[in-house]
Amino acid sequence: MGWAYIALAVAIFIAAAVVLRRPAPFYAVAVAWALVAVVVANLATAPVVAAIAGAGALLVVLLTVRNMRHTPVN
Repeated sequence: MGWAYIALAVAIFIAAAVVLRRPAPFYAVAVAWALVAVVVANLATAPVVAAIAGAGALLVVLLTVRNMRHTPVN
């Protein structure tokens, strides 16, 4: 299970960095979708992994919404 925590942390960190650098809503949707799949796959057997993935999906979505609200439209 240790590798799952590390892999999730790295994936969430990279996704957050990408979303913060540029408004990429489709990228954020894809990452959130993948993290929700991790939640569904691990909910019964590894609830901590599922909770981390769920929190990561929420974080990526919230950062994207915040970034899109503060990005000027040309």
